[in-house]
Amino acid sequence: MDLTTGRIRLDRVLFSSVHYPADYGFAMDTIGGDGDPRFDEVRALRDLRKHWLGEIETFFATHKGVESNKSADVKGWHDADVAWELIADACDRARGERCEP
Repeated sequence: MDLTTGRIRLDRVLFSSVHYPADYGFAMDTIGGDGDPRFDEVRALRDLRKHWLGEIETFFATHKGVESNKSADVKGWHDADVAWELIADACDRARGERCEP
């Protein structure tokens, strides 16, 4: 997000011939309530298939491989509580307020 304009702008592209292994999106100041038909039964990391976790890990471990002087370290998995803390921290930085799950 461009903090000067408050708008989203493209600031990076994938340099390798890989695809992102999940849906990807960003909607400012929203929390979806549509009961996504693909993930509506997923409540914790343990609810995801191990193969799909492997696909995601492989993507992040390899997608920067063709860029010079760039790499990525995959450090493991965390559950939703950690994700919500990271989201709250991002809200704090952007607007000075906490986002709650």
